[in-house]
Amino acid sequence: MHLIQNPAPDVTHHLHPTDTISSLSLAYNVPPHVLRAHNNLYADNLLSARRTVSIPGSHYKGGVSLSSTPIDSEEEIARKTNLRKFMVGVKCHEYDVAELYMKQADGDVEAAIEAYRADEKWEKENPYHSKVKGKEVTARRKPPGSGAGLTGQLS
Repeated sequence: MHLIQNPAPDVTHHLHPTDTISSLSLAYNVPPHVLRAHNNLYADNLLSARRTVSIPGSHYKGGVSLSSTPIDSEEEIARKTNLRKFMVGVKCHEYDVAELYMKQADGDVEAAIEAYRADEKWEKENPYHSKVKGKEVTARRKPPGSGAGLTGQLS
């Protein structure tokens, strides 16, 4: 007689700013690639845009989450939700950058996205040029045979 074992249920882990795929993998003894696949994460930096991750019961038999349930006010939950909407909307994985744009837009997701895209456009239209001792420096290679030798002397 074979006993059919029911797989353990998945566990919800409430994320904290210091959580990473590696730290979760170690804490729950679940391989990182399994965590990524189970949560549809194709890059580790996308973890910062989430509130929770699901720990697969197929690999974690503990059955209990190792995280505490967050106690956020309704206002804080709304702020974090808008922050995640902005990060997903512009594909920004840098939490500090997202917070800056949202703060400048007074929490208005659409205004923050518009400002971010305007800054991206400006950066593309205005490539960086550096000035060194009054001379503008651009990243240009000298054509072959331009007279400069290996030591920088004319040949």
